[in-house]
Amino acid sequence: EILEGTQRPEYILSDGLKAEWNQILEQQEYIVDIGISCINIQEQYPRCPKRKESESNEKYQKRVHKWLNKHNLSLEDWDNLYSERTDDLQKFINQYNGEILRNISGEEIDTSRLPDSFSCRIRILGKGLKDLVLNFPYIFDVSEPDEFSTPTVTPNQSESDREVFTLESPSPDAPRVCVIDSGIQERHPKLRDAIDSQHSRSWVPGELNMTADYVPGGGHGTRVAGAILYPLGISQSDPQKAICWIQNARILDCDNYLPKDLFPPEVLEEIVQFYYHRTKTRIFNHSVAGISPPESVCPELVRSTRNGGEAVSADAVGTSFAAPKVAHIAAALAAAFPQESALFYRALIVQSARLPNWTNESVERLYQGIRTMGYGIPNLDRALGNSANRVTLTTREDERICARQAKVYQVQIPEALLRQGEGFDILIEITLSYVAEPRRTRRHRRKYLSTWLDWTCSKKGEDPQKFLDRVLKEYNEAPQDADEGEGLFRWTLGKKQFRPNGDDQRRPRGIDGIVKEISRSAGTVQKDWAKVQSYDLREGFCIAVVGHEGWNKDSEATVPYSLVVSFETVNSEIAIYEAFVQVQQPLQVQQEIQMTVSS
Repeated sequence: EILEGTQRPEYILSDGLKAEWNQILEQQEYIVDIGISCINIQEQYPRCPKRKESESNEKYQKRVHKWLNKHNLSLEDWDNLYSERTDDLQKFINQYNGEILRNISGEEIDTSRLPDSFSCRIRILGKGLKDLVLNFPYIFDVSEPDEFSTPTVTPNQSESDREVFTLESPSPDAPRVCVIDSGIQERHPKLRDAIDSQHSRSWVPGELNMTADYVPGGGHGTRVAGAILYPLGISQSDPQKAICWIQNARILDCDNYLPKDLFPPEVLEEIVQFYYHRTKTRIFNHSVAGISPPESVCPELVRSTRNGGEAVSADAVGTSFAAPKVAHIAAALAAAFPQESALFYRALIVQSARLPNWTNESVERLYQGIRTMGYGIPNLDRALGNSANRVTLTTREDERICARQAKVYQVQIPEALLRQGEGFDILIEITLSYVAEPRRTRRHRRKYLSTWLDWTCSKKGEDPQKFLDRVLKEYNEAPQDADEGEGLFRWTLGKKQFRPNGDDQRRPRGIDGIVKEISRSAGTVQKDWAKVQSYDLREGFCIAVVGHEGWNKDSEATVPYSLVVSFETVNSEIAIYEAFVQVQQPLQVQQEIQMTVSS
């Protein structure tokens, strides 16, 4: 799909702008975020392959993709094209007295660049906005700036405002968590000993030296910082050692709004670079643009006393205070595994997540739970360690893989679990976490990322050698006595998604998940889980991580990933941890193979 040059607003505008499109006033000023393509197709389009008569969609798309891949831009070409496009954009919006917005330093805030595009925030008259959408050939995305305001609720009194416990400062080398929010009341008695005030900074235009939390009614960033330090509430007596240092990056104004002069992609990138280069900060809490659940679930939070009121109260609610609870788990993992990567922390956080019990009542309720809560609610204890009935194995440090490559891992299963007469239920959970470079102009998932990954694992009773041969698709070389297995385990999500076309509602072949409408393979973090009978396993349980070609055609380009596998007995009285430890080695690559992967 060639996205340049389209003149159809329905393909370019956000849902909000699409709804207001016919009400846009020509002489009113608007501030919008736009995406500009830097793929050099417009000039080369006459040479693009034309569809042959009777040629199938699949064959034509293959020819187009092959042609596009041969016309990738060099870095120098990209820079030149980027300069040309910015000049073209500036000339276009100048006709309507428009401007590319600049930050407080006078620099353009249009430097959010990806390999195929750049984004910027502009101010322009409504007449110019319409002309831009309809006639500027390189525009592919137009949206209104994100806005955020904190919910206000009736305060509930809390008895935990008594100053009877002590917060101890974290160790000097403790992890640092940067709170990107409305500022923090840094001298708050329940926060001050954990604040890295030396690196506090404001990005709010005209208020660069003002890092306090000026939001009335108890603040917002102050509450977020407290939720990171006290995810389960504030102790009334016991002393507590802070898990991390809190850093203060203020971007929201006193009304809890993001100033329109701040372009989110640029300011967030600048903040990450600022703190990472100075203090190696890797955990950032960004609780902007949240939503409000019912007031009855107000958590107990630290609140700003700048304008009076209690130091702790249950008087605010919102998803803003869910993110810092996850940040606390990330900080705990960083403290326990300081040499590991953020991909490793993400994998363990997702691996620890569980959906509420009510989602097990039916497939419909399970689907509802996944759509509203994703993988579920993460748990600190499961993320950090094992128990008698649960064992978690991980790759250490980031593994790397390239397209058309597979890495196969084998988990040794204790013999006691394989006896037919002593079968019991085991919950298997697998999480893959990776990162790859995106291209915004590629709408298809497989071309959106430079390289995309997925995983597959053994079937019921499948011999390890047979699994390897299945991955390689070379069954003719399998030993004659190898056990082929009896089929896939009943994974909750599966690799493929059922997309009914309205005419045929039957389950198509290859859909292997219990919840057929959702696939685990869509994102850069992929989790799935299944309950199996212990005797359906084999001595070697195998998992393969497979790399697929995205938009990057460099055969040597690699992407990092982290893999986590857990086994847990459903009956918590059945211990398996020691048995696994005795036969197990750290999760390591057993086979590394180059292969032809259908992408």
